[in-house]
Amino acid sequence: MVRPRGRFRFLRQRVRVLDRPVPWGRRRGPPLCVRLPRKTSLRSARGGCALVWRALRATLEEMFKLAWRVPNFAMMRGTAPAKAVTPQKPVVQETPVKFRSGKHTVIVKEVFDIAPKFPQTYLIRFTFENEPVFDFEPGQFISIFAEKDGKRISRPYSIASWPENKDYLELCIKIVEGGFMSNYLYHVSPGTKLQSIGPLGRFVIPEPIRYDTVFVATGTGVAPFIAMMGHIWEQGLDDGRDFTVIFGVRYVHDLIYRDLMEKWEREHPNFHFYPTISRPETPDWKGRVGYVQKVIQNEITDYGNKQVFICGLHDMVEDVKNLCQRLGFAYVRFEKWD
Repeated sequence: MVRPRGRFRFLRQRVRVLDRPVPWGRRRGPPLCVRLPRKTSLRSARGGCALVWRALRATLEEMFKLAWRVPNFAMMRGTAPAKAVTPQKPVVQETPVKFRSGKHTVIVKEVFDIAPKFPQTYLIRFTFENEPVFDFEPGQFISIFAEKDGKRISRPYSIASWPENKDYLELCIKIVEGGFMSNYLYHVSPGTKLQSIGPLGRFVIPEPIRYDTVFVATGTGVAPFIAMMGHIWEQGLDDGRDFTVIFGVRYVHDLIYRDLMEKWEREHPNFHFYPTISRPETPDWKGRVGYVQKVIQNEITDYGNKQVFICGLHDMVEDVKNLCQRLGFAYVRFEKWD
């Protein structure tokens, strides 16, 4: 064996000083544990040889990090520190879809308010010109086009009806103050023809359904879940799985599709409907009060065997997504808008 000389001789000395064998090459081993003499500093180790520093840097930095996180962490112990355990993040998946989008001429069939006293959210139903309602997967959306000041604009809307219903395509739309499309469609006359593109989107439920499923929505974000559940009941896809809809709104009159979901709850013992109101304006409301995050923590258990779908405004989706990841749901899927 050739005797190390020059910088390599210094390397051998430095290894002896640090009381730590340095792995050569690209070999990967278990986490290192370094015993440093009291007078040895990181600067002296770094200045001696780049190889020693590369071998020790990650370990030392990790040990310093653990010292802040782990109570009573002993930095100078001779045994390797326990590896920090972090909960495994649930998988956020995109599901391949069966149907491709195309251009269609849709005809307004009817427009009606969900709560006539509070015309803030309405349903609009379309038929298709010279063709049946297109095939789509529940959870997908359609883009509707209209002319404004000589410009062609479009807005996407989730489909609330399920694919088995070939009589019409139903959208659930909230009137946005100053929003052109939501106000235009609210006042459009039956028989009006509009251009559209669809179906679009990958926010669909994988089949067969292998997990109990939790749907979390606010406002019109419940629309794709209505389509999913209608499809599940029509096709008998529940297969003993539990399905839960957690639906948060500001006021009681904002609970769109309430009657339908309460009907499903009566008819299907494996379906659970948890509405919650953030601003109850009447003492007649005896249900849950607060945000959907609170309902998830209070009502849902066994997170690791459940998948969750989230749909609604951006901030809510981000908060609920992060919460579900911390709780350890098996799969997290979401759709959000500004």
